[in-house]
Amino acid sequence: MSEVFEEFNRQFHELLADLKLKCMSARVLLEDQKKQEVTEIAEKIKEAESLMRKMDLEARSVGSSEKATLLVKMREYRNDINSLKTELKRLGSTKVYQATRPELTGSVGSNNVQGSAALRGNAAIVIGKLKKPNGRMNENRRIVQEMKETRSSILQVLQQQRDTMQQATTTVHGVKDNADSSKKALRGMSNRMN
Repeated sequence: MSEVFEEFNRQFHELLADLKLKCMSARVLLEDQKKQEVTEIAEKIKEAESLMRKMDLEARSVGSSEKATLLVKMREYRNDINSLKTELKRLGSTKVYQATRPELTGSVGSNNVQGSAALRGNAAIVIGKLKKPNGRMNENRRIVQEMKETRSSILQVLQQQRDTMQQATTTVHGVKDNADSSKKALRGMSNRMN
């Protein structure tokens, strides 16, 4: 994988993690704060799409063995961005969570504890989902490494076969030369006898 793609990939994952956290936190904001957060999220999604375009160009410029793996990743990234866009539409069009001042300040008692527990649960889910792409990326790296090793061993076998064929060709030419010499010698002997 090229260093350029790796750098874009790293930036994209950082931005994706930030976007997911922003979407999650925007759910509990007051309406005016939510509007501002939705605007920021929309700008960051555009930034992520720009990074995706750069990664896509880079992925298409690498060798065919890596290209397929990178293009599969790009499809996954597009799905992630589409999910964020869907979440952004929900945040912008409906009141996902109508927070009131007492709920935000903690004066509601047990409801606040339940809300905090729900947020912690959601945070754990988001963090779990963020770790999955890294796991997939590591798996893809392992597969690419195995492919490189297989390619190297195939190239070694082909080189050995080429060397064997060249030796066989040299041997055949030697035998042919010896046969020609033998024919000449036999003709000479035959002519002397006649």
